[in-house]
Parts: sequence; structure tokens; C-alpha cells
Amino acid sequence: MACLATGALWAQENLPSQEVEKSSFIDDAHKSLSSSLFYFSNSIDSFFGGVRADDLPNGSRLRLYWLANKEEGKALKGESAVRANIVLVETQKKFKVSFKNKYEKESEQGKGLDQTSNTSSQTQVVPSDYDPNDLLRWRLKFDSGIRLEIPPEPFARLRLLKSWHFGAYELRPSQEFFWFLTDGFGESTKLDLDRPINENFLARYENDATWTDKNDYFTFYSGPALFQKLSDKRGISYNVKLSGISKPTWFVNDYRFEVTYRQLIFRKWIFIELTPFVHFPKTYDWKKVLGFNFRLELVIGKY
Repeated sequence: MACLATGALWAQENLPSQEVEKSSFIDDAHKSLSSSLFYFSNSIDSFFGGVRADDLPNGSRLRLYWLANKEEGKALKGESAVRANIVLVETQKKFKVSFKNKYEKESEQGKGLDQTSNTSSQTQVVPSDYDPNDLLRWRLKFDSGIRLEIPPEPFARLRLLKSWHFGAYELRPSQEFFWFLTDGFGESTKLDLDRPINENFLARYENDATWTDKNDYFTFYSGPALFQKLSDKRGISYNVKLSGISKPTWFVNDYRFEVTYRQLIFRKWIFIELTPFVHFPKTYDWKKVLGFNFRLELVIGKY
């Protein structure tokens, strides 16, 4: 056994230079592919206003929204919203300050159906001093702040994030634990799988399950999405999702299909978003319900 081990070690140390160069080329190619997939996914999320892109060091950014929702059998709803990431540099340390209202969390979970007309926001301060190589590492992030509503509500959040690359696929799991003064403790588990098709298309499969101490049950959604880049100023996303809860047992209570057209209409500041959708809620005996969302967005900073 000692001879075999010694022989193997000698063989590795005396590999032909061509083999070493080939190995180095493969490693460099893998690193380059991983980085390109990482940035392509990030650019898609950034253009479509995805919350996930806020985890990346893109600099300070402020997003202001005006939203309108119309659904069959319901009155027109309107809402304003804000989300900001402000990078503060002090003693060579960077922090990211985020303001995010309730609508943003509901949008992440595909729950844009029962939104209130009240506007609220939350403030977060999190470390953001990491480089692109962090896509190969586990990232632990802590957020704390105050949700700006009446009365103000303090909160804290701990997140664990990671990206893995398998060939052309990128797997992004994340685990989140949070606490709000009113709602108590909760946790959210996400698992996204990305697959760039070409320079204009990105396929994604999304999964999310969230539990809160206040409700004492899980809400979840799952489904595929396809993002299409039409130009530097226009894009379309196609989304199919099922959603449900775990009380009294795990079951699906809605199926939803939507198409979102997003366009930059003025410089790099103003976007519009048009989203026709159809869903089949259990509360309507799975009957078809049509709807339409409109969003006007002002971006200050880099998107």
C-alpha cells in the first residue's frame, strides 16, 4: 500500500506539462462558466426588479413603485411601495440599508392577490462586503431594523445563502429565520434552480415554504419561470405557479399563470410593467379568474 501511495504521489508530481495545462484550463473554464452564469442570473433579476439581486454589491439603489391590480369580481386596487439599498462606507466597512414594504414579500411568494392599500416599509442593515467569489461559499447574513408602520415594529433576520454550479445549472438554496415583534418567529426555505438557455433566455424553477409562529402553518409555492431578454430595455417573464398551505394538511389552494412585460421607458430611471394573469383558486371551486397588474417604477441608482 505504501508503494502504491508513493507511486501515485510521484505520478501526480511528474505529470507532463500538457496535462497540467489541461487541468488548469478546465479549472479556469469552470470558474469562467460559473461566473458568467452567476452574473447572467443577477442581470435578469436586476432588470426585472428581483429582490434576490439586492444581495449583490451593485451599489446604492432606490426603487419607488406605483401598483394597480384588477381582478374579476373585485374592485381596482392601488398601492405605493418603496425598496432601497444604500451602501454606507465608514472606516472601510460597507453596510447595506434596505427598505421593503409588505408588497415585496408577497410578490416574492406569488401572492399578489390579496394586497392591502396601506403602505408600509421595513429597514434593514446588513453586511455587503463580499466579492463575486462568494458564489462558491456559504454566506451568513444578519438583518435588523424597524418596519415603518403604526406602531413601528422592530425585526431581526438571519439568512444562510449558497450557490452551486453543475455544468450549465445553478442551484441557489437559502434558509431564513426571522422575528417580528407582533408576528413572532418564523422561517422561510427557498430553493431555486437556474438554467441559461442562451444569451437571451433564462429558465428557473422556484420553490418556497414559509412558516410563522403566529399562523402555525406553512404557506408554499412552486413552479417554473422563463425570462426572455428582448433588448437592453425590454424583457418578458412567463410564470406558472401552484401555491398552498399546510393546514389542516398540505394541499394546493391556487394555480396561477402570468406573463409580465417590462420596459425601460425613460433613460435608466423609469420602468413600466404589464402583467395579465389567470388563476384557479380553490375558494372559487377552481373556476378561472382573470386579472391584470400594472406597475410604474422609478429607479434611482444602478439597477
